[in-house]
Amino acid sequence: MSDEFQEILLYLDTEDTALQGLTKRIIALCTSTNETEEAIIELIQKTDDYGNDVRTCENVPFCNLLISFAYWHWGDQTSASKYADEADTQFNRCGNQWNRALTIWGKAVVYRDSFIEQAITEYKSAHKLFNAIANNANFKGFHDRYNFSKKISAQINEKIKELEKRSVISQSPASISNVNQKKNQPHLPSARIVYGVYDIAHASANGVYVMDDEQICEISIDSIEFDEVTHKVFNLREGNQIVLGSGGNYRWLKVAGNSMNMAKPVSIEPEDFVLVDVNQAPEAGNIVFARLKTPPIPAERAGVIKRYSSNGFESESTESINPIPLKVAEIRGVVIAVAKPTKE
Repeated sequence: MSDEFQEILLYLDTEDTALQGLTKRIIALCTSTNETEEAIIELIQKTDDYGNDVRTCENVPFCNLLISFAYWHWGDQTSASKYADEADTQFNRCGNQWNRALTIWGKAVVYRDSFIEQAITEYKSAHKLFNAIANNANFKGFHDRYNFSKKISAQINEKIKELEKRSVISQSPASISNVNQKKNQPHLPSARIVYGVYDIAHASANGVYVMDDEQICEISIDSIEFDEVTHKVFNLREGNQIVLGSGGNYRWLKVAGNSMNMAKPVSIEPEDFVLVDVNQAPEAGNIVFARLKTPPIPAERAGVIKRYSSNGFESESTESINPIPLKVAEIRGVVIAVAKPTKE
């Protein structure tokens, strides 16, 4: 098991002695493939046991994180990232930011050897969260937690610098892909769209339906079918989860044209579909969907997908395209994800 994983597990904050013992046992178990498989089976059973008891359900994200690290040691990166994502979401939902920061750090280690850019993104998220924890601890006078958080933050920052150097080397002219090659599979892991499922709507006495607010479970998908073609989903924001909030307003739009075929972190090309958050307030640097107030050709569709900046709506393309002035278009939503057709 990675030294970083062992360090993360030792830093996990829990007062449950049984879980502390399980964590130490998993660290010791992850020294051979056979024992790792046994550990995964045991942890999945523990997750079920904890989740079925309201007194211990808060232990589920701990188990998911342990499962993630065990899968990574076993060589299954897909399962490792899946369980780390679940732990991240669960720690965030219960407000445990310390353990969530450790989980995001763990996600960075999962991606480190195969997806450098994604690993850098996760390390930066963890760095930011540990700094926020340190600042809050300093404000409250918790000096030990402040010093410890700053120490971990500095340690993660060194990892970021190390990976950024590796990233520069890997993108040297000798290794950069030709822009004419097929680009519809970004060098990023695909993302999952996560959204809630709510209890059934009930009719009041006068026949008006009342929507319950209680979420009963979550659904997550990592591929979508458009016109009978399977598309993989990629996130334009940090992490590899796209969480759709209750009451949100989202739209899928089909892409035409090459004006964003060099967009980062994911190219946006013809035949792709983009997911637009209509309610999200746009910020400079976001990729947005905007409506042209006066289209060049009356019959032409008035929607464009561009990078929003103080200079206007900018293209990121292999073609030379002038920015669209801010005054001639209005933003209708922020692009949060891209769905790309899978290779045949």
